Amino acid sequence: MGTLMRLNQLDVKQWAMVGTAGVLVVLVLMLMVWKNPTPLVVVDMTRAVQSPSLMLARSKLTPDAQLKIMSRFSTLLPKIVKEYGQTHQVTVVSAAILVSYNNVDVTNEIIALTIARMKLKVNTKGILSVLLAGLCTLTPLSHAKNIGHYGQVFPVIEEDIRQLIMKRLNAMQDNGELLRHQRAIEQRVAAHIIRPKPLHLTTTKTPKTFRINPTVLVSHDVWTPDGTLVAKKGMSINPFNHIKFTKTLFFFNADDTNQVAWVKKHYSDYGHVKFILTGGDIREAAAHFGRIYFDLNGVITSRLHIKHVPSVVNQDGLFWKVTEIGAHDE
Repeated sequence: MGTLMRLNQLDVKQWAMVGTAGVLVVLVLMLMVWKNPTPLVVVDMTRAVQSPSLMLARSKLTPDAQLKIMSRFSTLLPKIVKEYGQTHQVTVVSAAILVSYNNVDVTNEIIALTIARMKLKVNTKGILSVLLAGLCTLTPLSHAKNIGHYGQVFPVIEEDIRQLIMKRLNAMQDNGELLRHQRAIEQRVAAHIIRPKPLHLTTTKTPKTFRINPTVLVSHDVWTPDGTLVAKKGMSINPFNHIKFTKTLFFFNADDTNQVAWVKKHYSDYGHVKFILTGGDIREAAAHFGRIYFDLNGVITSRLHIKHVPSVVNQDGLFWKVTEIGAHDE
């Protein structure tokens, strides 16, 4: 009996040790698999969509261009939100932020990441990349002190970006802003047509006359529609070998009253004159001289090597003769 009791006591001790070891193993396993709760961050989806939309509305892009950009933005936005949660190991929820720019509000960071992703997929030389770069500078990344208050959490429900833009356009139409933009564009175009960008050619106190050879080198074979070879590659052609230019070209700045007075006094000395402005109001010049031309971007004056105005150009044999008139010539 005594021996049996000693054996039972030994069994109890062994089972107690096994039980204790089992509990320790369970605790260790629990510690190994237990994870800390994931931190919570908030994205204000309304602000995430409205911020770039409002910036685009203030740009000079057409509504169609704005729609394409925002469609791309709204497509990427949910993917960026998901990637942000995975890479930062946080839970991202949608909420209306009552107090912006605390350290749980990552809305601006999400906007910037979405724009950066868009920039990688567009031509960096195009107007879209320039605008997106501007949006990046206007979208600050804020890391202010957490004040501990944010709005109620709602499920992610995005408004269709097309509806958002159309609402914006309809609102602009209702309050007259769209009409004001259209009028402003019309006025800018009309002003450019009536008064194009001037060439800023100066007058001179040392008049001179020089000649320009109009010969051109043919860079490739030129054929007529019926298959006749007009010019072969490598040929040098002087158009004055084939035509006679009977007109005289007057280049002058209509904003300079002295130049206008000189042109009025001398244009009748020539048979057929074409008036070409390098600056000034086309409408006002037409009231004095009739039909008026403008050397846009200085294409003609650069080819004729004209540096000063007024200048008179006509054909002289196989050359252009250019006469730059002195400022004190009468």
